[in-house]
Amino acid sequence: ILLPEHRTTVERVAELLNQRMARGKEFAIVVVSEGVQFEGTGSTTDDLDEFGHVKLADAGVATFLADRLKTMTGKDCRAVVLGHIQRGGSPLAFDRSLATRFGVHAAEMVAGGLFGRMAAIRGADIMNVPLAEAGPELGGRVLNESRLPGLGAWARVRDYRVNDLRQRANVNIYTNSRLDAAQVVELGIPNVFTATGARWRADGVGRSTLRKPPVIGAGVHVMTPDDIVGGVMPPEGPVAVYDDDHAYIAGVIAEKLALAGYAVVFVTPESLVSSFTALTLEQHRVQTRLIELGVDIRCNRILKSLDQGAMQIACAFSGKPQAIACNSAILVTERIRETTLYDGLRGKGLTTLELIGDAAGPALIADAVYSGHKAARDFERPKEAVEQDWFRRERVEPGTGVQ
Repeated sequence: ILLPEHRTTVERVAELLNQRMARGKEFAIVVVSEGVQFEGTGSTTDDLDEFGHVKLADAGVATFLADRLKTMTGKDCRAVVLGHIQRGGSPLAFDRSLATRFGVHAAEMVAGGLFGRMAAIRGADIMNVPLAEAGPELGGRVLNESRLPGLGAWARVRDYRVNDLRQRANVNIYTNSRLDAAQVVELGIPNVFTATGARWRADGVGRSTLRKPPVIGAGVHVMTPDDIVGGVMPPEGPVAVYDDDHAYIAGVIAEKLALAGYAVVFVTPESLVSSFTALTLEQHRVQTRLIELGVDIRCNRILKSLDQGAMQIACAFSGKPQAIACNSAILVTERIRETTLYDGLRGKGLTTLELIGDAAGPALIADAVYSGHKAARDFERPKEAVEQDWFRRERVEPGTGVQ
């Protein structure tokens, strides 16, 4: 772990890595703070933000270090910038206590011979529940998106949890088990959480086109991010990617297509590519990458219609029309919640029925993870106690020890 407060050199890091490899270790993870400086490397910047602070995100220290270590060790080194997926909070005393209680309950399940179920919290009590997954693998959206360029590290979010679940004797996991409402009721399980996700719209309706939806002609080859992450690629010819979502997904899809040899035109109503990623210090890197790959970027443009062989767009300010030649279009606009199973289970006499993740509200992966965590924490707690959590704050008075 490299920190600005503890100066070191690239040569010293390479030496430690070589020593590790000599002991038979086949991998290593180097965590480097973006404020780390290496003398004479050019890994710092004199650019200041509006508050007079150095723009550490532009220094590119991780990429620099990965390149140097690859040269010095002869090993494949990759730089991964975590961005918003690293965000979290410090654990409370409740969190630490809950982890211990889960562990004790798991041991009791093993001793009692009850296998294949997951420990969960019900009100103030620890109990066990089974799991069902519609697809062949656990992971859902995280698993699919981690296959896109630059997002490989996201698979760790899934791998960590799957590894943990598989080691627990009190978890039942059923893959390839797509269930309808009647089958869920037949199981006789009174408490059901549905994480059925969301799907991308294919009609072009999004933030900028909500009042005036685009006209999509017959026979136009339209795709969504669901197709791309599912392994489906467009037919040969130029591709237009329309981004009215403004997060990361359209940018990495454009990168994937450009790397595959497609001529890509990136269209967005915003003035920047993937503008939301400016909040996670990734926007500059995203747009730079697309420019380096030769992607034709058209900012401040709104989708008006799609015809065979062309996308009709217009200036977001003047309304001046423009046509873009394309054989297919990938529309990244808005996601719709998938609630069919949930709707079918309503009124079936279940003790608990709750939507979690993107099925409750399409958002970031971090939000979906938190949604599941919160649902488990609030399971069978009194409604008043759950609502009170929204107003709970940690307040510490210095010098008094009072919290």
